[in-house]
Amino acid sequence: MSDICAIFRLDDGPVGSDDVRRLLGADDGAGVWAGGSPPAPAGLGGRVTAFTPEDEFDVQPVCSRDGQVVLVADARVDNRADKTSFLRAPKEAWPRKEVDALHAELRQAFAALSRDRTT
Repeated sequence: MSDICAIFRLDDGPVGSDDVRRLLGADDGAGVWAGGSPPAPAGLGGRVTAFTPEDEFDVQPVCSRDGQVVLVADARVDNRADKTSFLRAPKEAWPRKEVDALHAELRQAFAALSRDRTT
């Protein structure tokens, strides 16, 4: 199992990378996202423990190109041999309906997090 953490300050104070590293108990080997730009009251961290050959290439947290979405997870994909050919296929080969459904679910999840924060 890998180590993951999240810090979300309710007082809107900034979260620094040192805060995330301290929570992980890690000085090195950990991936950290803290605050973004401008500084935000959130930070994510992850330290991967390699169990599968693919874990060697895992880098977390993962940020979207536009910086609007940051993700850290300790997840496992069952039936990896069946799925890796699909995952390695060009994006254009993915069924559009499935990509749209995934994007919609992610938008709903982040919208729910935002709503919870403002209430």
